Amino acid sequence: MKVILVKPPVMAGQVYNIIPPLGLGYLAASLKQAGHSVEILDAINEKLDIEGTITRIAVSRPYMVGYQT
Repeated sequence: MKVILVKPPVMAGQVYNIIPPLGLGYLAASLKQAGHSVEILDAINEKLDIEGTITRIAVSRPYMVGYQT
């Protein structure tokens, strides 16, 4: 199963931190061990807005999307 895990972009007025999404990394490792194809999309690090994030998810065509709040 193809999975994409997303750290969404910062919305106006939100404070963000630049720490990599370690929780998503741990989850990705577990999913990979179970035989799934996993991609992590860190929208903050890649400087994507909401539209860019949605586009990247759509292009990836995953079976499942998970996101970190």
